[in-house]
Order: sequence, then C-alpha cells, then structure tokens
Amino acid sequence: MGAGPARAMLFVAGLLAWMAGGVLGAVAAYRSRVLPLPLAVALGPSLPLTMALGYAGPFVEAAGFLARRD
Repeated sequence: MGAGPARAMLFVAGLLAWMAGGVLGAVAAYRSRVLPLPLAVALGPSLPLTMALGYAGPFVEAAGFLARRD
C-alpha cells in the first residue's frame, strides 16, 4: 500500500519549503559575513546532497567544510 498522491504532494511541498529556507539562510549568512561564499553556497544544496548520498552525505558535507576552513 502506498502513501497516496495527496501525502506525496505534501512531502514534496515540505521539501521545497525546506530547500527554499536553506537558500535564504545561506544568503543571510553570506550577507552578514558569517560564512565565506563557498560555504554559504553549499548550504542550499546540502539537504538534497544528503538525501542523494544516503549515509555518506553528512561525511561529504563535513569533508567539504573542513577543506574550505581557514
């Protein structure tokens, strides 16, 4: 039994809202000079990256953070 198309659409809407919030957070972090540009840009796609890579997603994000750290 599937979740049904109505529940699937709620999931997609929530995921899009989460990603939009990540992009807005990245813009705010960059404009306030809290993060350098490469890290601020990485905030937006971090959720889809984690979902696509599965368990390896957080490790890839951490490696990217440590590689760009001053």
